Amino acid sequence: MNVASLQEYGCTYVPYPAELRKVVEQALESWKAFCALPEEQKLRFGYDPDVKTSGNGYELKNIAKGDIDSKEDMHLRVIAREELLRRARLVDDVVAPRFVEDALAINPYIASVVSEFGRTVEQEYGVVGFEKDILATQPSWLIRFLHYFGDRRVDDEIATAHVDKGGFTLHLIETDGGVERLAYHGRSWVPLPLPAGETVILPGMGLQNRSRGQLRALCHRVVATSDTAKHGRYSAVCFFNFDNMRFYNKTAYGSLQKWPPGAFYDMPFEEFNKLFVD
Repeated sequence: MNVASLQEYGCTYVPYPAELRKVVEQALESWKAFCALPEEQKLRFGYDPDVKTSGNGYELKNIAKGDIDSKEDMHLRVIAREELLRRARLVDDVVAPRFVEDALAINPYIASVVSEFGRTVEQEYGVVGFEKDILATQPSWLIRFLHYFGDRRVDDEIATAHVDKGGFTLHLIETDGGVERLAYHGRSWVPLPLPAGETVILPGMGLQNRSRGQLRALCHRVVATSDTAKHGRYSAVCFFNFDNMRFYNKTAYGSLQKWPPGAFYDMPFEEFNKLFVD
């Protein structure tokens, strides 16, 4: 695995195993079926927030009600499987439980990809113990399915520019393009496609801290295409925290989406490190 592009472009493309792609596609169809349920039914699932990381469960957000983005999403972890299934049965007996099972089935297929990533980063950038620390948290890897709503204008920012607060992010699938990265040099927005047979890994705030600024959290956003402006888009990612990781202090410094795009790119590590708690 070649991770040299992480320093230059803030991302690295990696081979997408066929068996992983298959289970992700199955879970995506189950997610679409869940999203098609009536709103009041989906809201029975509920959401448990967390200060340091994202919580578990279903969220419905609308910019008309003061939220940053208009979307619905679901956060799932293997460690919370029984609670997620209990909540799913509050929604219905078939669609919601099937989605939870299909989404959590992705977890074991990810391990080989992130193990190699961790090992290579450890070797190339001197991040001691990184592979072991990633794998130690496997039951808590956060799989996130998203549905951004349509009824937008082309080029609308449907996912506000932000960096991810976790360690790093593996993109699993998207039904349309529109993801863009903010280039380190020149601060221009550049398309971030998912080529056939590959997927992409982005450093988050946690990895920027762990690598002492060698690998910078990539600012990215999603803009509406001609198709997604009308019909919306579905996607899925996996967020990774790891052992011996410090966390962005959201309580003290606010949502990362409130920071100007690229705010952390050139921030000295000593200043950046003050934004974190253990």
